[in-house]
Amino acid sequence: MMKTFAAAALFALSSLSLTGCGFTPLYSDADGLESGSIQISEIEGYAGHAMRKELLMQLRPGVPGIESGRLEVFYDERVRDFDIRPSGLTSRTRVTLRGTYILTTPDGVISNDLETSANLAPSRLPYADITARREAQTKAAMLMATRIAEDLQLKAADPDAYRDGRPRIR
Repeated sequence: MMKTFAAAALFALSSLSLTGCGFTPLYSDADGLESGSIQISEIEGYAGHAMRKELLMQLRPGVPGIESGRLEVFYDERVRDFDIRPSGLTSRTRVTLRGTYILTTPDGVISNDLETSANLAPSRLPYADITARREAQTKAAMLMATRIAEDLQLKAADPDAYRDGRPRIR
C-alpha cells in the first residue's frame, strides 16, 4: 500500500516538473492555433490537412519581420488523367493545386496565388491508383506549403508587399 502511494506521488511530481519546463509529448495535439507567431486557420480537405500540418512545421519558428499574424489558405484541386488503359486504370495522372494565401498582420495584408503539381504513375494492381493519388495529393500539398513559406519569407522583407485591403479570391 505504501509503495503504491509512493509510486503515485513520484509520478505526479515528475509529471508536474515536466510540464513546468515546457515539455510536450512528441505526438501531442498541443500545436494548435496558439503555437508560433503566425496562427494558421483550418484548411478543408485531405490535401488541406497535409498542407496545414506542413505549414505548422515550417512556420513554427516564425517569419523574420512578422511579429504576429493570421494565415488563411484556400485551394482548388484538379486531377487530370492522361491516358486510360483498357483495364480502366490510368497510365499517368497529375494532381494540381491552385491556392491563395492571405496573411493578415498588424502592418497589413500579404497575399499571393500559387500553383503546384505532382505526377503519379499507378501500378497495374487494382486499387493501387487510390493510394498513388493520395500520395500525389500529399506531395502537392507539401510543395504548396513550402512555396507559401518561402513566398512569405521573401515578401515579409519587402514593405511594399503589404496591402491594406483584402485580395479578390478566384
